[in-house]
Amino acid sequence: MRKLIEIENAFLNNYLNDLLCLPLVLGTAVFLQRNLVLRQPDYALTGWQIGWVVIYFSVMFEAVIPLLVSRYTADFFDVICYAAGGWLFWVFGNAKGSELVRSA
Repeated sequence: MRKLIEIENAFLNNYLNDLLCLPLVLGTAVFLQRNLVLRQPDYALTGWQIGWVVIYFSVMFEAVIPLLVSRYTADFFDVICYAAGGWLFWVFGNAKGSELVRSA
């Protein structure tokens, strides 16, 4: 998409995916829990659960995978983006009755 609209912005090219990754992953997880698994429309993740997901993504994508695959590089700012994405989800997407993650 960035190539389609030809945006040359360092933040968009380097960090936007990392910032949006956890809100999308966690939003999908909450949606599935609310509608398919638990069937509780007010289900929300705890701060600990979100924190563990932030840690997992940070370790896997910024420590483990760059050691195993040479084309990937570790970047501390990506960890900050994962944490910011987790916080954004906590504030806007995780609340009971949130409009971002609706029940079907």
